Amino acid sequence: MDSSFHIDDAALAELLKQAFSGTDRTSVPVTCVGSTYVALRRQGVLLRDYWLDDGELFSALSSTIIPVLSQPDFKGVDTIEMCLTHDYHRVPLPEFKSKFPNTKIGIRGIKLQYQSHVALYSPTQMIARNLTFQQVFESFLELVSISAQAFEENGGIIESFEAKQVLISLNHSPKVAIVYRGNQIVPLETMSYQTILDMALSMGEWLLRMCAEDGRLIDKYLPSQGKESNRYNITRQFMATLCLIRYAKFTGQPAHLALADRNLNYNLTQYEHQGKAKLGAAAIAAIAIMEHPDGDRYREIFQRLCQEIEALWQPDGSLGTSQEFPKRKQQNLYPGLTLLFRASLYKANRDRQILEQCCRSFLYDREWHWANPHPAFIPWYSEACALLFDETGYRMFRNFVFEMNDWLLPMQQWDNQQYVDARGRFYDPTQPEYGLPNAAATGSYLQSLVNAYRLAVQNDETERARAYKLAIWRGLRSIRQLQFKDDVDMFYIRERAKVEGAVRRTVYDNTIRLDNVQQSLMAILKLCHLPEFTN
Repeated sequence: MDSSFHIDDAALAELLKQAFSGTDRTSVPVTCVGSTYVALRRQGVLLRDYWLDDGELFSALSSTIIPVLSQPDFKGVDTIEMCLTHDYHRVPLPEFKSKFPNTKIGIRGIKLQYQSHVALYSPTQMIARNLTFQQVFESFLELVSISAQAFEENGGIIESFEAKQVLISLNHSPKVAIVYRGNQIVPLETMSYQTILDMALSMGEWLLRMCAEDGRLIDKYLPSQGKESNRYNITRQFMATLCLIRYAKFTGQPAHLALADRNLNYNLTQYEHQGKAKLGAAAIAAIAIMEHPDGDRYREIFQRLCQEIEALWQPDGSLGTSQEFPKRKQQNLYPGLTLLFRASLYKANRDRQILEQCCRSFLYDREWHWANPHPAFIPWYSEACALLFDETGYRMFRNFVFEMNDWLLPMQQWDNQQYVDARGRFYDPTQPEYGLPNAAATGSYLQSLVNAYRLAVQNDETERARAYKLAIWRGLRSIRQLQFKDDVDMFYIRERAKVEGAVRRTVYDNTIRLDNVQQSLMAILKLCHLPEFTN
């Protein structure tokens, strides 16, 4: 199909405004070279969708879509979703994965045909339903009751196509948005202090809304299904508790602190019911109690947590991770959490024995990390070392923060990322053991870089501070891109209160997980205490 398909965005927007406002057409005609997907939505709910044949767009809309809008069943349609498709290409089955990677979800569409059965999925359809190409293909094979091999051998056809994506808001007068992967690009130059303040408040409000009466926080929410997961990760939950406490301090609202307290109570009860020590959970729970303005109320359980952590600390500075395996070698998360716990304890009581333990753990961990470098080690360890440098002035802590974050910087994708909406995230495709890209990882690395930036500024490390600052702004741009924030990126959301302000996993996976939000929010809260950053 014609690969020279070009439509001027302004001309298209003007034509669509005229079509849906009922005015006479004065705009330049737009001829579609492929089928056009049109979906009618009311408050996020899909009422009906169509695939219009190629041809002149205004006429197709006037004869098919516009008459439907006057019917009683379609009263109140507030959003029209459109994809003008083009550039169809046959895809042999062996090339399926290379032509339909996850990074193309929301950008590329897919057409499947087997005998009389035909299925098309537009890019915005896949975003709204949170589908992968593999899921679409498997669903089609199930529908026609055939295997992938038989599909290929018996003439099944797979095609890819591109699409111009448009969202039309019908509230009041029609407003047209040309979108990319069902969203609008957040330009780096639009980021400001006001932006990050809005991010902080909207993320914080989402956390507050997600806290149930008994104090439990929803661990994972699936926007396309309108369902929450029953998963409960105790370490992740306590991290969110700490985030809630910090957010309550930031807002100064007693009601926010009361809710954070309710959540802390719930998680402490769940932890004790589990009946066994979990190093990461114990450390972050103890930190949360220390940062709680009324933490003395939890003195008894705090002492038990301290004892559990102490029992897992080894004389050489290494850590066990459970009572069953006290000598198990440390993982990437736990060293930073336990060092931050001890650093916080040292700040509170100035016990030299605790500082000695910190130093011994630090020397062990530093050697271990450079023998087994992994980015997940860095965020909590940077926070712990930054605090220890603040309290002791020992340069080894500050220097290690710089070393770790200098090593981290090249993982951020910018000029080397072809998808503009994914720029600013942290991901190294050459190192799959570092994990897949996701918002929680970017948020945690932002926390690390904020700690490094503060130390760089305080110690006149001008070039480092400049590099860290640029990386932070780029990372914040990525998180803002992933945040559910307006009518455009929530065009398919039915229960907005469970989504607005939250952060999806990636630009092509709208799953909301608790740490997507809390990691990013804790980074932003740190920034709000650094006026030199936003100035």
